[in-house]
Amino acid sequence: MALQNSPHFLGYSSLGSETTGGKADRREQVEFATELTAVASNTAPLYEKLRGPNQWPSQLPSLRPIVTSYIDELTALGERFLQLVAEALSLPQQAFFPFLSDQHRLKLVHYPGASDPLSSDLSAQGVGPHKDSSGWWTFLLQASPPEVKGLQVLNKNGDWIDVPAIPGTFVVNIGQAFEVVTNGI
Repeated sequence: MALQNSPHFLGYSSLGSETTGGKADRREQVEFATELTAVASNTAPLYEKLRGPNQWPSQLPSLRPIVTSYIDELTALGERFLQLVAEALSLPQQAFFPFLSDQHRLKLVHYPGASDPLSSDLSAQGVGPHKDSSGWWTFLLQASPPEVKGLQVLNKNGDWIDVPAIPGTFVVNIGQAFEVVTNGI
């Protein structure tokens, strides 16, 4: 399931294998996406190579329907959010739908604690400061206990603010497409 086995960048990334801002990220993850047929053309744009099948572990046959259903449900949630944004801007509910991709990604991420001996040689960042380039938004399911801190957001004053973990809730990160449409509001 190693990410290196997939030309579509889908699969497992080991601890410290990704970097943000020149520093190794203290996380490991499995990345899935909407099941799409790979583009076979050599003349297709490079971004089309991201389309393709997931890698599924044979040891967990029930994982595929669970992940597929979860992606489908979050896709519907994202589309509903987009309808509400259009409505708030006095536009037809499906005004932004032509700009949607048919591929949606899901990352299952584990951030080991700083005291974890397996990650002691890595930087302290789980993932460094970044903007979500995933399009409209990213839904982050809060699975950590409330006493575990990690996610922070940068406010307009340049201050990093802790996002409290509320188990069973989503944090909605604004993506770059939403930022462009709203002119950064």
